[in-house]
Amino acid sequence: MSKYDLVIWDWNGTLLSDVDVNVRTINILLHKRGIPTIPSREAYLERFRFPVIDYYRELGFNTDVENFSDIADDYINVYNAEARDAGLYDGTREVLEAVRGMGVRQAIVSAADGDRLRCEVKNRGIDTYFTDIIGKGDNRGDGKIALGQGFVNSTGIPANKILFVGDMEHDAELAAACGCDCLLVARGHMSRARLESLGVPVADDIRDVVRYLE
Repeated sequence: MSKYDLVIWDWNGTLLSDVDVNVRTINILLHKRGIPTIPSREAYLERFRFPVIDYYRELGFNTDVENFSDIADDYINVYNAEARDAGLYDGTREVLEAVRGMGVRQAIVSAADGDRLRCEVKNRGIDTYFTDIIGKGDNRGDGKIALGQGFVNSTGIPANKILFVGDMEHDAELAAACGCDCLLVARGHMSRARLESLGVPVADDIRDVVRYLE
């Protein structure tokens, strides 16, 4: 049995192990524009944040000269090529199976484009674990709070029976906006130190989610 009726998962960096893909992708875009690249994975974990446009500006992209939508499209084109072999974190399938075995409903809410998100989840053979796979209508990476609130409100499940699981500050912000609990896994797009500063529980491994639900 679980104290929650619904687990809402983030996708990138939480279930999908794509941190290195994102580092390679952003450095390709930076190099193409003659902007200094991010020197390491660790440096990326200290800098990435939402909304993505602010992160891009901090890196040196000139969104007054180049339309941000064009930058976002360029990013996705490179990312899609780089991410073909990106896999799930170790233990993901067994965790999803265990959560389903508890009778807990599962969904994904992501700031990624919805059509691409559903394809990515299906291609990795885990789509049947989720009643809902919800993404944005674009690839601008401007956040998912309104999207998540709309989904939570539509479920009819009390907020205290819903757990958000993610890997970033934005996931904690979404959970707080919905009045739900949050568990962050420190294997994604933000460093553990940054996550620990948020005042929400932080786990080291996705397998810890099962113990948290119990």
